Amino acid sequence: MAALLECLIKLSEKAGNLARIIRSENALFQLLVERKDDILKNDDSFVQDFKTLGDVLIQEMIRFEIQKKFANLAERVYGEETNKFTNTLGDTVTVSIQPTVSQTAEILNKILNSNKEAAQLLAQALHEDVTVEVGSKVKSLDLDMDFDSLGIWIDPIDGTSEFIKGKSDSEPEEGIYPSGLQCALVLIGVFDIHTGEPVMGVINQPFTENTEDGRWQGRVLWGVCHKDVMASSFSARQSTNNSIKCIVSSAEKEEYTTNLSKLGKVCTSCGAGYKMLCVIEELVDAYFVSKGQTYKWDTCAPHALLRSIGGGIVDFEATVKCNQSREARLQKKELVYHKPDADDLDEKNRWSNTGGLIAYRGEECLEKIIHAFC
Repeated sequence: MAALLECLIKLSEKAGNLARIIRSENALFQLLVERKDDILKNDDSFVQDFKTLGDVLIQEMIRFEIQKKFANLAERVYGEETNKFTNTLGDTVTVSIQPTVSQTAEILNKILNSNKEAAQLLAQALHEDVTVEVGSKVKSLDLDMDFDSLGIWIDPIDGTSEFIKGKSDSEPEEGIYPSGLQCALVLIGVFDIHTGEPVMGVINQPFTENTEDGRWQGRVLWGVCHKDVMASSFSARQSTNNSIKCIVSSAEKEEYTTNLSKLGKVCTSCGAGYKMLCVIEELVDAYFVSKGQTYKWDTCAPHALLRSIGGGIVDFEATVKCNQSREARLQKKELVYHKPDADDLDEKNRWSNTGGLIAYRGEECLEKIIHAFC
């Protein structure tokens, strides 16, 4: 099963490379933006909500490569985007990765209104082998997993708005970027289709550092939590601070942020995946969302990474209901990924985390947050 993790790490870097190519070519970038249909908007509070051809290409590229290496798993690769793309002429084309560069370029040429140069550039990036050192820690992992019991959630570019509009010169505040390209991530999460538990996650941050020559460099983080195996690419640390620092969306309701501020500092940033990355890297203690503003493809990969270091992500509303008594022992309702939260949800919200969430590193922190709302 280490082979699957190695494959996903390499695919995440290939996706990150494609994201960098799209951003670096301004003329190409302008061609690749398409406003999402109203029904597919994440939330009305987001004034600008876009999808890009890059989203679709990354998702289909990952599906294509998994099909080649793990054929039975490819049919259980799920994501945010459809593989339909409508160009500026109103023509709808089904996006698919073909066996050769020229065949893929032919499909992309139709999407890009016969812009052969752009189509060829993208096709080459999709078929190009990417070199990334996965390390001996990955290769030596002994994981007893059944491929037939696994599913994959992909968020090709989490923080799409930041990817499209993101500033390249954003400055961090106490290590946290409030906005900018650094908030755009590639998320690949593996889950058990029977229990819904996240078991493996890969996060690629394509825009980590802008070098002196203007080229962006990225990085990859991974985590595994399955049976008695807990492993990750980073160190598990536990904060000793008495106060709790939480990160939220700028659109979070004041009544909730006021409650959280009684526990410590509350800060804001863009991108659900990036805010969970801040928890993983202990820049904050927890990420709080009061309603169904995130989706399974947002949380599956970060959830696996958090579990690999003893943290997790719980359903906020369900966990609060289970802990109405302050004297009760903490009961956690962790998010699951094999089924929708409710059967009566419309297509827009079918895979949303309807009860909100708390992403946390330590149970003591989680308990304090839950009791603040009980």
